[in-house]
Amino acid sequence: MLVQELSPCCSAFVSIDEVGTPYCKKCYEPAPLNSSEVKEYKSISESFEIRNFKSLKRGHDFPMWTADLFEDGKKVAYLTDRGDGGEVRVEMAEALPKSGLYRRLQAAADALAPVTHYDQVLDWSVDMLLGELASEAEAFKHAATYLTFIPAGGSIGGFAHLKVGRKKVRKDDLLVDGWLSKNTDITLVLPR
Repeated sequence: MLVQELSPCCSAFVSIDEVGTPYCKKCYEPAPLNSSEVKEYKSISESFEIRNFKSLKRGHDFPMWTADLFEDGKKVAYLTDRGDGGEVRVEMAEALPKSGLYRRLQAAADALAPVTHYDQVLDWSVDMLLGELASEAEAFKHAATYLTFIPAGGSIGGFAHLKVGRKKVRKDDLLVDGWLSKNTDITLVLPR
């Protein structure tokens, strides 16, 4: 076993197991990321969340996706984007009344700061909010396994991975700490 460095979690030496994963000798947990200088991504909505996100690479013109929309932990709708450039389809969950969901989504969209897109300042719409929540869900899904980040000046829809050649770097890889210390202008996406 190789001794790498002191672990920030419990001040014990971090070793590398047979597979190459760094772990703490004292608590046997995977070594945490040293991301003290890097910003962490925060969700754009505290009350709405997308779960069960599934993306199909082929839609009509763009990738198609489906997901469940949750409000304060309760499923309120099933979402579908067919990838044809139209709006996200919202099908209400059967157990909940239909009234008020669109109003609450619009209130959440109105609470967000306007965005600049190709020199135009745009207010958020419900469709933009749902698309951004879908991008978040996809980024959180990738962050469970790979180092996922948003480049400086980017948005969650343009999330990226650290790659060596064509291979994505796993979040517990030894390259991560060194790379994060040199690239502090990114926003790190951590899994939920």
